[in-house]
Amino acid sequence: MKIASLVPSLTEYVADIGLADCLVARTRFCRWPDQIVADVPSIGGTKDPDVDRLRQLEPDLVLLSKEENLAEHAQQIEQFAEILVTDIDSIDSAIQAMIDIGARLGCLSAANQLIARIHAQLDSRPARWHPIPAIYLIWKDPWMTVGGDTYISDVMRHWGLDNLFDSNTRYPQVSPDNLPRSPQLVLASSEPYPFTIRHRDDLSQAFPQCRIEFIDGRWFSWYGSRMVDSMAALTRWRSSLDD
Repeated sequence: MKIASLVPSLTEYVADIGLADCLVARTRFCRWPDQIVADVPSIGGTKDPDVDRLRQLEPDLVLLSKEENLAEHAQQIEQFAEILVTDIDSIDSAIQAMIDIGARLGCLSAANQLIARIHAQLDSRPARWHPIPAIYLIWKDPWMTVGGDTYISDVMRHWGLDNLFDSNTRYPQVSPDNLPRSPQLVLASSEPYPFTIRHRDDLSQAFPQCRIEFIDGRWFSWYGSRMVDSMAALTRWRSSLDD
């Protein structure tokens, strides 16, 4: 089977369940596993794929995400290939997507092995954390955060972080004037906006008296096989906040 993946985390997942040789197309954001996907043709971004180029590569199955890809591209692609569209807004739905993809690709055993490792990481978390009121920033100018119907927010909940915008949907704008209550912690993610230490002054000015943490966005937003290492890293990091 010739597989195209227009979702970075799913491209990684396909490779990790043993089907790297089946990948015939990816996006420019599909960079891992780097030594494997380097030889897979890139057809543009998640929001602007070159559908004509994809057609020429003749995939049998194209993996898409309701969150990351556009419906208009899905409609165009299904004219020449089978599509599998994931809709992931929680850890549970991410695991179900792994099962669905593994079953469709004939690699359910490999998928279940990864899922068992994910459950082991979930089970290894401390029994209880004192919840920390937090906001998770994904953008600057304007500041944007995550609502409660996102995968990121569900990961926050599992690791003892109380998302102050849990009652909102999708990706609301945030400012010091519209905070529902005072956060103790501001998480500045490395993606999609590349927050780094150079933004500390701006963040401290916008959200005074908050602890600023620069975090790897893949810990919170990449599902699939990445969840194993991300969850281990999250547990170490979250435990350090209570030291």
